Amino acid sequence: MQFANLNESVSVVIPCYNVGSYIDASLASVYAQTHKPREVICVNDGSTDNTLSALHELQTTYPDLIVIDQPNGGACSARNAGLKAATGKWIQFFDGDDVLLPPKIESQIALACSEPDVNVVIGSYQEVDANLKYIRTLTEAASPDIYIAIMLSRAGRTSSHLYRRSAVIQAGAWSTERKSSQEYDLLYRVARLGGIAKFDANAYTQLRLRAGSITHTNVAANVRRILELRITIFEDLSGEPYPYQDALRQALFETIRLAYSYDRDYALEILKQYLPKSFTPNRNRSYALAYSIFGIDGAERLSKLGQRIRGAA
Repeated sequence: MQFANLNESVSVVIPCYNVGSYIDASLASVYAQTHKPREVICVNDGSTDNTLSALHELQTTYPDLIVIDQPNGGACSARNAGLKAATGKWIQFFDGDDVLLPPKIESQIALACSEPDVNVVIGSYQEVDANLKYIRTLTEAASPDIYIAIMLSRAGRTSSHLYRRSAVIQAGAWSTERKSSQEYDLLYRVARLGGIAKFDANAYTQLRLRAGSITHTNVAANVRRILELRITIFEDLSGEPYPYQDALRQALFETIRLAYSYDRDYALEILKQYLPKSFTPNRNRSYALAYSIFGIDGAERLSKLGQRIRGAA
């Protein structure tokens, strides 16, 4: 596989903020790839720990490692700085505390080259703890397409993707204004360009879940912004001859349910504005019946009651 796609150049861009304890293992996993990157670019984003000195020390091990130092501007700012310096046809954005298994880039380059006009490969991934102890695997698949996958938060994570660099640039690169769901915002804008998105069922990316990491998010703090992105997608696709309108409504409802747990009034407002009274959730029969009689308030109360009963059994 590697030899057939040997000329497909890949740039790896790593935003680094206070990852001095992790960057050694992360870089080792990049340099162990079976499809060798053209370049590896680490952007120190104003770290307050030993990250910058660790990067300079690692340049003795990896003489071709490119290190960019900039004041703290956030992960997206650092990614954009790396994107500007990158020269590869494909780009692997990679968080400085994650790990790539050796076949990751090779596997996704093969998918990217499997047909013309592929702009992104969406990877499955493993969640691990701070010590790389396995937690679970999330296998991503089009359901039924990239837009529904984004709406359902089943479209990978930053480190599990592989992008065509020109598509990222054409889409406007990373948003430095958005405070959450940055990878799905970029993924959606790349998808709107009209190219193909491929899904990689192989979980060759390990995402560390740790307090303070780029991928560690507080759902309660970010849920409204998550819903706002889903609403943008919903509004765009609802006005087009999109073939999966029912799946689109169901996906929006699932995000409204998430919001309901943290901001009931806002969730009810969005539900009333975007889903008709005739809407029926495609969930289990008892939930759908409760929703039809009592609305989301009653359906959610009965759902939580059922969970407590099952938990006590």
